[in-house]
Amino acid sequence: MLNPALAVTLNRTTAITAGMTPRQMLVLRASSDANAVTINDNARTALGANRVLGLNDILSLVWTGSVWAEISFANN
Repeated sequence: MLNPALAVTLNRTTAITAGMTPRQMLVLRASSDANAVTINDNARTALGANRVLGLNDILSLVWTGSVWAEISFANN
């Protein structure tokens, strides 16, 4: 669950930590609409576009062995 005190942007410098094994899943769910979490397409991710997670938005990722690849994004 993501609930930052301030809006935050993950990028190449503040990337998501690498996965441990290929096919590992990571599900990110935001619980704040006031402080969105932006995940840039270069934050050790292969998203195809930057994603902004607000209240109840969910981003599902899988570790490929080198990047987190997007499985699904729900803009709730």
